[in-house]
Amino acid sequence: MESILSTFEFILMILMGIQAIFSFLLFLLGDFYLNWYETGVVKPPESWLDKVFNLIMDSTMIIAIYFYKKQQKYPWPIRKLLQLITPFIMSIAFIFIYHYISKFLRMLFL
Repeated sequence: MESILSTFEFILMILMGIQAIFSFLLFLLGDFYLNWYETGVVKPPESWLDKVFNLIMDSTMIIAIYFYKKQQKYPWPIRKLLQLITPFIMSIAFIFIYHYISKFLRMLFL
């Protein structure tokens, strides 16, 4: 049970880290990176392979893209400052989320 729990925690840590990294990449590359994401997502998905691919793309980037799109309504200097701060705030929040999920799962299963 310990190895399954450790594997789940590792996967959770990777997904949260990827979200923060993609948020920073959106700060650096902006709309170019957003267009790359939207090109890769199949809308509407027609087969199960398309659905799986969309799930993988969404699970690795959707939070970063959500914040990026919310920040589009601000003027350019403020938007870039928010885009620079967002990955750091996401990282801190993800550390707390990971800690509490890990503590809860260990209490539940061990």
